[in-house]
Amino acid sequence: DAQKAILDLQTTVNKADYANVAAKVAAAQAVAKTPDDKYAIGQLQLKAAVAQKDNAAEAAAIDTIANSGFVDGATTSKLYASLGTTLYNAKQFPQATAAFQKASTLNPNNSEVLGLLGEAKFAQGQKAEAAAEFQHAVQVVMASGQKPDEALLKRGVTVAYDAKSPLAVQLGREWAAAYPSPDSWRNSIAIYRNMNHPDVEGTLDLLRLMQATSAMTAPGDYALFAEAAAEQSNFNEAKAVLDAGTSSHIVNPSDAQFRDIVNGLKGKPMATEADLESAARMSVSAINLLRVGDRYYGMGNYAKAAEVYRQS
Repeated sequence: DAQKAILDLQTTVNKADYANVAAKVAAAQAVAKTPDDKYAIGQLQLKAAVAQKDNAAEAAAIDTIANSGFVDGATTSKLYASLGTTLYNAKQFPQATAAFQKASTLNPNNSEVLGLLGEAKFAQGQKAEAAAEFQHAVQVVMASGQKPDEALLKRGVTVAYDAKSPLAVQLGREWAAAYPSPDSWRNSIAIYRNMNHPDVEGTLDLLRLMQATSAMTAPGDYALFAEAAAEQSNFNEAKAVLDAGTSSHIVNPSDAQFRDIVNGLKGKPMATEADLESAARMSVSAINLLRVGDRYYGMGNYAKAAEVYRQS
């Protein structure tokens, strides 16, 4: 029943008679009954829209194809994703977001579409929402047993941190887990510190983690570490940290940043292993054992530190 109307539409599109396309589309849709009728109309609409670079008409054509029921969701999702990219490049960000959202709904396991959706939301200033889309994309990839691209993780971390979203910590942890390096560890730890504001003990633990992952690359890292250790009266660890920074040519003890710390440590008592053994025997309180363990750690005796930490 719709054959003649569809052929008329096809002839009109092929002749590039775009002024009459809308009327021919309406006539064909009025008699279309089957999914393939509706799909054929949508394809001809799409051809005309693309030729005219009419984004609104292209969106309407893809809606026709989607609603025809003739093709599967994955195929239609690709059409919406392509439309979204076109709209994004035209800086029509709300429309691009709508297209990417439709593409994602039709194919929820497409991490690339989720990333594009995140970019479209970010372009509108919706930073927290964009971060959530990047995190969703990461989760989709991980759920499939694959490792997310580092670029996706880094983009998610950057956007989430810019938005002051708690997702920045989670994405940073996932980045360091998937791509452990001094850079990923340094940034993920810094984000955690900046967003959670740990106390001195928590800061020390994070700085120890930075040191263990070779993520201490700036003089300020060593200064903060030494000051935090000294504040806990762990002078052994403070001195060991400065010595490590000096030997790696990151710390210059004569610089103003370190001069007071270095001079302050000169008159401080340095614990020996005998001192620590005695201290552990004299008081078995949890906090005392924790402090003893910290000092063993600062001396580089990690096995003994672990033993004492377990007792606490």
